Amino acid sequence: MDTKSRRSLFGQTVYPNREEAFFINQVWDNILKVHTSVKALKRNLQVGERVKLARMNEEMKIVKGTFTRFENSIVHATLGTTDSQ
Repeated sequence: MDTKSRRSLFGQTVYPNREEAFFINQVWDNILKVHTSVKALKRNLQVGERVKLARMNEEMKIVKGTFTRFENSIVHATLGTTDSQ
C-alpha cells in the first residue's frame, strides 16, 4: 500500500492510509464523475432539461462546499494534533 502523502484538489496534504482521507477521496471522485456526466449531458438538452440541470449544478456546488469544509476541518484538526505533540 502506498503510504506517501499526496495533494488533494485544494492543495492540502492527504495521507492515503488514513480513513478520513480515503473517504474524502472517494467523495471527490464521485463528485468529479457527476460533474463530467453533467457536462456531457449539457450539450444535448432541451430548454426544460437545462433548468433541471441548472438546479442540479447548484446542488452540486452545495455538496462540494460541504465536503471542502469537511476536508479543511480534518486537515486543521490533523495539523492541530501534530502541533501539540
